[in-house]
Amino acid sequence: MFGSQLYHPYSSICKAAIHDGKITDEGGEFILSLAPMPHLFHGTNNNQLQSDSLQVEKGQTDYDAFTMQHAPKIVDVDCETKGNDKMFGDQIGMKAFICPKDCSKIPHNVFGVKDYFDASSVCQAAIHAGIMTDNGGSCSLMFEKPYADYNGNTQAGITSKIFENQEKEGATFVVIGTKMDTTGYYVEDYKADEIEENYEAEDHPKAAKGPSRWSFTLFPFDEKGQKKVI
Repeated sequence: MFGSQLYHPYSSICKAAIHDGKITDEGGEFILSLAPMPHLFHGTNNNQLQSDSLQVEKGQTDYDAFTMQHAPKIVDVDCETKGNDKMFGDQIGMKAFICPKDCSKIPHNVFGVKDYFDASSVCQAAIHAGIMTDNGGSCSLMFEKPYADYNGNTQAGITSKIFENQEKEGATFVVIGTKMDTTGYYVEDYKADEIEENYEAEDHPKAAKGPSRWSFTLFPFDEKGQKKVI
């Protein structure tokens, strides 16, 4: 394992997640994000794990480095829940949620295309963005700064409206799901990949696809290679 907070792709991602305090030795879920490869990784001792320092030679940047975040708590929402609902708190970072079915069948309340004003229905925006169908399901929001103007159109049976926000109030959100979206992020289902202790970032099948976010669940394995029950 090489680095601290920012890790070399040859590192075990599970050990790095423990080292970085995102999970414990009992396992857990976390989000992995790719980042530009630095020239030097600094080793530290955190959470009873020692990471090593590593100098990256010029030209050895075939893979990206990675950082990690805590996996967001998944909350149940209804078809009318908006991005500015108090359940999403401070509107910082990623928020995960589960939508019911048939959200396209109530009056549409969506402002924007790809980037949505926070007064939009999160479930209808997810359908409009092509991240979710009318059968419902789970996805996430990533909040950004507010825009002055939001476009409108009709997609996937949802009509979004044009909205002018000259005072730049509120916030913007993008919807992230189980496919590559227009923001360049890839997020897998939070019933995530089950991986063993020494799984390295470069081993992931999407490692060469550019800026990404993946979620993983670490399960402890016993000495016989059998998954322990947590």
